[in-house]
Amino acid sequence: MSMTSRPVKKVFLAWKSACTRSHNQAQHFGAQEIYIWPFAGRKSVVTLLARYAVSFFTTLRVLHRVRPDVVFTLNQPPFLILAIFLYTRLVEGAYILDSHSAAFNDRKWAWFRPMYRFIAARALLNINTNTYHQKLVESWGGRSCIISDVPIDHDQTYTPIEVEERSVAVVLSFMFDEPVQAIWDAARLTPDVHFYVTGNYRKADAELLQNTPQNIHLLGYVSTEEYFRMLISVKGVMVLTTRDHTMQMGAYEAMSLEQPIITSDWEILRESFGNGAVYVNNSASSISQGVLQLIEEHAKYLSAIKTQRQVRREYFERVRKEILDLVERERQ
Repeated sequence: MSMTSRPVKKVFLAWKSACTRSHNQAQHFGAQEIYIWPFAGRKSVVTLLARYAVSFFTTLRVLHRVRPDVVFTLNQPPFLILAIFLYTRLVEGAYILDSHSAAFNDRKWAWFRPMYRFIAARALLNINTNTYHQKLVESWGGRSCIISDVPIDHDQTYTPIEVEERSVAVVLSFMFDEPVQAIWDAARLTPDVHFYVTGNYRKADAELLQNTPQNIHLLGYVSTEEYFRMLISVKGVMVLTTRDHTMQMGAYEAMSLEQPIITSDWEILRESFGNGAVYVNNSASSISQGVLQLIEEHAKYLSAIKTQRQVRREYFERVRKEILDLVERERQ
């Protein structure tokens, strides 16, 4: 078999124990998944530094062994993309950066922005989640396309769990960009609606937890199956952020299950979820009104999210084919 007739060898490499978006992209692009995450579960500055050092050299060793033609990777942490950049310069190959918004927005990575601009400009492609970041990357001289949401294909049917008739799921990670206090206050404004909250609530402020309304049910971190069973059991799924240009994985997961969404009123989210979502301004009154609107007009939003799911899948398929064509041309 000649070199040109050999299938392009693709890998998706991430410094995580697992990543839903990376997994879904790897499946759609026919890439082998590689996750590197040493010292899992340990949290200290020494462990973090050791993790980055070990991951850096493990990445070089694994890529040298696998010898991919194209490496798909997350664009963070910066040491990851530095390792992949060095590998593709020492060994023939190309890389595609799946650009999460934190690399642009998170202050802790600000020191590495010059290096990131340099590496992004030399990528075969940058996959951005929104037009704002696409234009930014292109201003650096990089090539970019937009994939805000990656279709999620479920390999099983989930059984609903028993919840109250008027209920919503709230997907939280209890990070700084989530209006947790406003959600708690919104629950007080809508006492007849039950809020089922997923995520590690131990990260939340102790006083906030002590004053949790009775209609908020803290589920904690649940298994993937339990998580999806919860999402399909309620009237809709709430996923909020106070930061613009930020993708919402929980909302994409809800759309994959054809569940209506309550999310923050940002342009990137309106583009992704269209008429299948209620958009709120992150205040308690707006959130409570959004919850009631979704419940009262549930049939309308349910129909709209099914249509929007198909629209987004068709868009993704067009971009996916363009990326695969680009990869094939690069190898020739």
